[in-house]
Amino acid sequence: MPDAWETARGLNPNDASDRNTLASSGYTMLETYINGITATVTATSSAAGLQLGVYPNPAQDQLLIVHPVASRTAVVEVYNFAGQRVAAFASPAGQQQTLLSLRQLAGGNYLVRYTDGQQQLTAKIIKL
Repeated sequence: MPDAWETARGLNPNDASDRNTLASSGYTMLETYINGITATVTATSSAAGLQLGVYPNPAQDQLLIVHPVASRTAVVEVYNFAGQRVAAFASPAGQQQTLLSLRQLAGGNYLVRYTDGQQQLTAKIIKL
């Protein structure tokens, strides 16, 4: 406990045993101090609101990827769950959608990764 907290409550900062003194609440002074600790948590994310849309999912032959507008030529890659890249598609600068052909892929679960040099977004897809 901080010395100032102990002093304000009539405790001796040099006496470790007074942490066991009961407060009016019935808790020890140590518990009272710990229960009074609060924190303000602020979370920020540089990618706040950025998502990768995949439609339809599950998909049979084609999959539409909706992504942020590419500031330069971007790449949409498809990976199997063994980590192998099984397909790659270019998305020209200025585009916000990329149509993928899934015909060459076996049915199963895959990861789609969009990369434009500034950001990387990933989504799980199911090929029927």
